[in-house]
This record gives sequence, structure tokens and C-alpha cells, in this order.
Amino acid sequence: MKLLLYSHVVHKKCNGHTFAYGPYVKEMNLWLEEFDSVTIVAPCIQSSNIDPIDESFRCKQINHISLFPFSTKGIDAILKSLLTIPINILIIYLTMIRKGHVHVRCPGNVGLLASLIQICFPWKSKSFKFAGNWVENVRQPITYRIQKWIIANCFLTRKSTTLVYGKKPSDNECVINAFTATYSENDKFPLTARPLSIEKPIKLIFAGALISGKNPFVAVDVCRILNEQELNVTLTICGSGPLHENVLKYILDNGLNEKVICKGNMSRKELDFLYQSSHFLLMPSKSEGWPKSVAEAMWWGALPVVTPVSCVPDILGHGIRGILVSPDASQMATSILSVINNPEQYQLMCNQAMEWSREYTLESFQELIQSIPKS
Repeated sequence: MKLLLYSHVVHKKCNGHTFAYGPYVKEMNLWLEEFDSVTIVAPCIQSSNIDPIDESFRCKQINHISLFPFSTKGIDAILKSLLTIPINILIIYLTMIRKGHVHVRCPGNVGLLASLIQICFPWKSKSFKFAGNWVENVRQPITYRIQKWIIANCFLTRKSTTLVYGKKPSDNECVINAFTATYSENDKFPLTARPLSIEKPIKLIFAGALISGKNPFVAVDVCRILNEQELNVTLTICGSGPLHENVLKYILDNGLNEKVICKGNMSRKELDFLYQSSHFLLMPSKSEGWPKSVAEAMWWGALPVVTPVSCVPDILGHGIRGILVSPDASQMATSILSVINNPEQYQLMCNQAMEWSREYTLESFQELIQSIPKS
């Protein structure tokens, strides 16, 4: 059986292997266990610069059909896209003619084109993974809303299953709730929440892309405010992005270079070690799909302090196993301080977080994938 994979993720070919963003590849490798070969229709480059967060695809036969990267952000990008989009449309259409199950990753520019073109192939089996916020009445780019409308429309999108985060329309048979798993049943090591005391060092972690939507400056401000309360608090920032240099400058300008450290992208093993030694995860995001860093931190007993976006309130049991707060540094710091002053509550919330997150394993996600029709 063959898989036709359509994605906006940039894939890297290096020494006969195909690499891409680790969490995405980890999930796709579970899909690929159901197939003999995969044709990846996505931007692809030759590169020896493999990031620590990247992982390699596992499949007997991998074929690449490269798309031209394109964007609608900025006049220059739009003008360039006017040339590349028609070529990409032709490539997607010609590859979709081939035999195989169609799998489209949304939201994204490639996802938008593929979700439109698949309407011409009502007889082909298809699946979609919408990794953004599916919750209704949320401000999103119009391209996201178009993709959601198409892939949730069982008339336009035939023989399909769409996996989404958050609450889906209850009467929509082609849309099902999904989750993302990072760890296996074998990773369920016995663990108890870290001791927490106002008199001892307190460790915070921020794990995510350094982009405006993730609000990394708010995380830095939380660390600053707590230290101004005469607490011994440190923050480790894991991730990279266009705001990396700005964040470094902000740390220096606020005299926090001994309290905040930027680690950049890290390997799975390194990040897990930091989760295991941290007390709180900060995630002051404006929008999320299924926030992997939240579920990962919960797995290792680090208490999430996050904004109530997408399905996050459900993940945290509406405050039972984590702290829900607006993306405001003062409010986040106040919420953390209240828990620090109540270590018994902290222990209880951490243990409940670990218990919940360890229900969502790679094995249970694979069962979900196996239940999706592929022919």
C-alpha cells in the first residue's frame, strides 16, 4: 500500500536519509507502519545541517517530489508566489492521480492547495491532520478557515477522515477528535513531583518556537517578577526562531543573564531531562493546536502554567492539573506564587497531570491511526 503525503514542512535529504521537524516525523513514522512506500510532496532540500530537533523517516521506500516554498507574507513573497503556486498546483494534481492513500497536513500553504485539489478525486481514500486550533469562533487567518471548511465538508471531501484537536461538530461523521503522543508505554518510569519550597531554587522551562505567537518575552518577564519577589527562580528557554536574538537582548537589557538561559533546539533526551528537573512549564501562547510541550511537561511532573486556548482547558481539566491564566506576566507570576505557597496543592496537581498525560501514548495513537480507512 502506498501513501501520498502532502506537507508544508521543509524536508532535508542527508546521506540517504530524510529528516524533518522531529515531532512531525515521529507521528508520520506511525502512519508509515501501515504502508510499504511513501511519496513526500513537500518542499525538500539537500542539507548536511541537521538540527537536534530533527528526526529521520522510517520507511522501506521513500520518494520525493519537491514543491516550491511559497508565502503570502509581504509584497515580494506574493509576487514570487504568483509564479510558484501554479507550478505547485500542477505537481499536486499530477501526483494525486497516482495510486495510494492521500494524507494532507493542515493548516499550511501546501495543505490549502491539496485540500482544494483533492475535491477532484472523490473516489480516493484520504485523511487530514489539522494541527491548528479547531475551536469555533476563534480569530484565524482566512486560509485556515478555508481549510477547516473544506476538510470538514463531507460532500466536498469524500472518503475522508479529518483528525482535529479540540471540540469538533458533533454531527460531522468525517471529523474525529485526535491527540498527539510523544512517549511510549515503555517510558512510564515511576516518578513523583519535585519538592517545592519558597526557600529553595525554583526552575521554570519554556519549550517552543521563538515567535510572537508563543510570547517568549512574557516568560522572561515572569522569571524577572518572581526574582523581584526575592525568590531564587531560573528559566530555561528551549527552542529557536526569528525572535532568538531579540530574546537574548531582552534578557541582557533586564539584567537576567544569570537567571535565564537560551538553549536553542534540543534533542529529545536533553529536553526530557529538563522537564524532569523543572517545577513549572510556561506557555503564554496566543494560539495552539495540541500543545506537545504541555503534555510532555505533564508526563514528567512539571506543572503547566498556560493560556486557555484551543483544547488546553480540557487537557488541564479546567485547572485541576495545571494553571490556566491570561498571557500576562504579572498574572502568571501571581498564580505561580500562590502554588509555591501551597506545596501540597502543587504535589497533587503534578501527580494528577502525570496520571492524565500517561494515558496518551504512542501505542494508543497508533490504534487511532489503524482505525482510519485507507482504501
